Amino acid sequence: MMLVKELIKKAFIGVLIGSTTFVFVLLVGWSKVEIDSAGLEIILIMSAVIGLISKVLDMELGTYLLRRLLHFVLTTITCMLAYWAYPVAFLTSWQQGIFGYLVIYLLILLGFRVWVFLDLNSINKQVKRRKQAKK
Repeated sequence: MMLVKELIKKAFIGVLIGSTTFVFVLLVGWSKVEIDSAGLEIILIMSAVIGLISKVLDMELGTYLLRRLLHFVLTTITCMLAYWAYPVAFLTSWQQGIFGYLVIYLLILLGFRVWVFLDLNSINKQVKRRKQAKK
């Protein structure tokens, strides 16, 4: 039951990150794209699957670098399948698609690192306050 809750949480976080990323891409004017409900469904499903794939990073499977590489490959395959299911018209070349994917992947990775850093700092401050309160 705990695993199911964790997978639901990861899928939900994936949807949050994916939909936020999609909105930011549209806001910065990277593309002028008209999206219909089928496109939104593909984006949400793709984002949820990528969230589930992030479970790989928590597994006791080789080194962290190996898990990160596996996550990158699985995420790339997921994005390619989503593009195959619903081609986005603004991609004019495969180079543009690869560049865009890498930029988005790295920005999300950076954002997630900042999120974890801030979260850990907050937890450390709370632990420090509790230790000081006990003295």
